[in-house]
Amino acid sequence: ASFSFDASASEIFMALFSGASLLITPENLRNDAVLFENFIQQNKVTVLTLPPSYLSQLSESNFAYVKSIVTAGEPAIKKDALRFGKGRNYFNAYGPTETSVCASIYKFHENSPQEGILPIGKPIQNITIHILDAYLNLLPIGSTGELYVGGIGVAKGYLNNKNLTDEKFIVSPFDKTVKLYKTGDLARYLPDGNIEFIGRIDDQIKV
Repeated sequence: ASFSFDASASEIFMALFSGASLLITPENLRNDAVLFENFIQQNKVTVLTLPPSYLSQLSESNFAYVKSIVTAGEPAIKKDALRFGKGRNYFNAYGPTETSVCASIYKFHENSPQEGILPIGKPIQNITIHILDAYLNLLPIGSTGELYVGGIGVAKGYLNNKNLTDEKFIVSPFDKTVKLYKTGDLARYLPDGNIEFIGRIDDQIKV
């Protein structure tokens, strides 16, 4: 990811905190799937973090040394999880910038009971996720509502933008000392405790 994008923090420090080598790929490699695959193979890359739509363009035949794949930034593609997840770890991560990159994660397994979907998993350590209705009431399992994130990763607000901060960072209805980030994402809890991402409340798109 670009250094100006929050996801780069996860990619950089995940490697450095693990004592691993961090490979920074030049733009010309990232823009050519064949060159990128060769780079992965030649450098014996073991961990990759990629957008699902980028992963779908690659061939698993050049992933001989890859032990773990993390997808994030957009809804995961289950057929690619089945394709790339055989014999290695496949994680689907979720988290807005306002919650310090990652808020939840799901470890894919081939016998996953969900049909046609890939959950965004469960909250990571020190993070809470609530699915609430328009009146900030907790919704039962299976009911779709807005996803709110709380915990140590939640930002203080937007710089020099009090109105937007007040709109998006609300006092938790369950603990007045805690702030929740109102994501604008629709989601629901599944019976096994994992969360399914449904989509956006508004018409926001990424270009």
